[in-house]
Amino acid sequence: MAWESIILGCGEKSYGKNALHIDIKRTNTTDRIFDLNIRPWPLPDEATRLVVAEDILEHLDDILFTMEEIHRILKPKGVVRITTPHKDHPNSWHDPTHKWHLTEKSFDYFDPSTSFGKKYSFYTTKKFSIEKLKLEGGNIYLEMRKLPEVEWT
Repeated sequence: MAWESIILGCGEKSYGKNALHIDIKRTNTTDRIFDLNIRPWPLPDEATRLVVAEDILEHLDDILFTMEEIHRILKPKGVVRITTPHKDHPNSWHDPTHKWHLTEKSFDYFDPSTSFGKKYSFYTTKKFSIEKLKLEGGNIYLEMRKLPEVEWT
């Protein structure tokens, strides 16, 4: 089955009936309950054109693993929209469940056109292009487009 969007860590947020809302616990909007730290996610390959990850990545065990799973469930040229607190903002540090404190450069490692993406291309074969990036209100807002998987050289 394909959805218009998949919402990771939806909490109480609703993105409409054509979205699949995922969380680790039951909420008023949750469609599926599972732990995003366990791989592989119980979702088919290329299930959607849009993944929304608002205020969830900083709670998960492994950013690299998470981005690889997002890549897997996105259709070709699909988009992931990420919101996460910037590491310099107090909100990054207040929540005791935050495991990561990220910057606007943290996702450059997935984009082969950036200096970090070039230098550390061996981190993963799952690549994205950074389409939009802004810092506002202590948050990083990021939109990344799925690129075809690269071969190890």
